[in-house]
Amino acid sequence: MDLGLQSRNAIVTGGTRGIGRAIAEGFAAEGANVAICARHAEELAAAVEALAATGVKATGRALDWPTPLRSPPGSRPARVSSGASTSSCPT
Repeated sequence: MDLGLQSRNAIVTGGTRGIGRAIAEGFAAEGANVAICARHAEELAAAVEALAATGVKATGRALDWPTPLRSPPGSRPARVSSGASTSSCPT
């Protein structure tokens, strides 16, 4: 199937195993360059190597959130408007 992703860029979180890995492999199979992140550096390196072997540019970064991303019990989830910036990824 040609989804028109040749030379496009895709970012996949949790891209070393399970559905995240399958999604990353799907993008690579369509010719998209893939950037993945995951918690374990060893698994990440192996996944990046496998993705790059398909002929696309592949990169990865090991990271983990220090605390769960959950609202405390009884609180209401924050609402984000369409113009708000939600960039809070650690660098």
